Amino acid sequence: MHGNVWELTCSGYSVEYAGGETGCANGASRYVARGGSWGDYPRDARSGNRHSFEPANRNDNLGFRIARSLP
Repeated sequence: MHGNVWELTCSGYSVEYAGGETGCANGASRYVARGGSWGDYPRDARSGNRHSFEPANRNDNLGFRIARSLP
């Protein structure tokens, strides 16, 4: 679901992305937000779009996704 809010992740942010965002980085100073939000251009509302955020950031276009495995 793209274009709703930026999806906050637990992956640590690195400017030189090499596809290594596979696990959580506890205690990182900056994390990855993906996907774009309602306030972005449509071309930016895609899962490959990524930016960094600080854990203390709060605004109306940051959110998270709750997922659960079904039996």
